[in-house]
Amino acid sequence: MTSLAFVMTVLSADPACFVPRDATPGWKQVTLPANAPALAAPEGVPQFRSGQDVEVVDVHPGLWLSGSHYSPGLTRFTLKPGDGACSLSVVFKERLRGAKVDVEAWGPGGNMTLVHEERVAGTKLEVGWGNPGVREVYVTVHDHLRDAPVLQEWSSRCVVNASSLPVSDAYRLRGSLYYLQPAQNVVVPLCNKPEVHMRVYAGQLPGNELPTAVSVKLD
Repeated sequence: MTSLAFVMTVLSADPACFVPRDATPGWKQVTLPANAPALAAPEGVPQFRSGQDVEVVDVHPGLWLSGSHYSPGLTRFTLKPGDGACSLSVVFKERLRGAKVDVEAWGPGGNMTLVHEERVAGTKLEVGWGNPGVREVYVTVHDHLRDAPVLQEWSSRCVVNASSLPVSDAYRLRGSLYYLQPAQNVVVPLCNKPEVHMRVYAGQLPGNELPTAVSVKLD
């Protein structure tokens, strides 16, 4: 996609909000005006501002993954979340019915225990950590006298600086907002709202696709 400039239309209801005339699907780039440093698309639209923190959501549904039986009565799953301070959600196919679960994180400093022999009755386990150097997470289920657990899905949410996202240099322009226009003719107003959470989804990151530049002018 070539980088073209499109002027935005001011919303009469709110002088601090604007609607782009370009509603073609794809990633857009907006230079932040001096008097709108927190310009943002609506909550829920994938977006980030260059040089600022953004939450990266990585979802792995429908896995039906069997673990490694490295010891009798123990089943281990090895997961690789993204960089940053993260939270991890794991969903098993069947209820664990009180089985003990261990969770360890591996990083530059070696292994770090996050959960030790916590009994889990249902299908879901959630854990978090603040160490940005974690590379792998090991979830071990003590399945003595139980059916071997099967991992149905897992997801991670990791907060990183936008400069570390796996995107091209076209997404690293200083003082810019990048957002994903979801579909043709869907209205995506941009407003100066610092409370809007910056969030992107790993599967929707643009890679080397160029963004379309959108120009704004605030009076």
